[in-house]
Amino acid sequence: MLHVGTKIRKIRELKGLTQDYMANSLNLSQNAYSKIEREETGITVERLADMAKILGVEMDTILHFDEKMVFNHSPQSGQLNTNTINNYADDIKTTYEKLLAAKDETIRSQSELIDHLKNIKK
Repeated sequence: MLHVGTKIRKIRELKGLTQDYMANSLNLSQNAYSKIEREETGITVERLADMAKILGVEMDTILHFDEKMVFNHSPQSGQLNTNTINNYADDIKTTYEKLLAAKDETIRSQSELIDHLKNIKK
């Protein structure tokens, strides 16, 4: 069973984030952050909540993280777990859709602003 610091490290690595990024986001030195991942210092519930937010996961995800959720370690297959791939694909699709909606909203509000400025100019 993995310790919380190790779970955080593995999730951070899967997300492609650096220790420096995490430390800066938490207003910690890189060394202080590293000690959390190495289980050399304790972690409060508040700090765990902050880390979960930065990692984009729920605290429960960190606490119950298991590499087998991500990788199928079956000696026969050695392939990624299909359910996990589908979940990540859904997350990517949802994020993409949110970005598109935000883009459309920005275009709409900018168009309204342009129309407003044209009316003022008249």
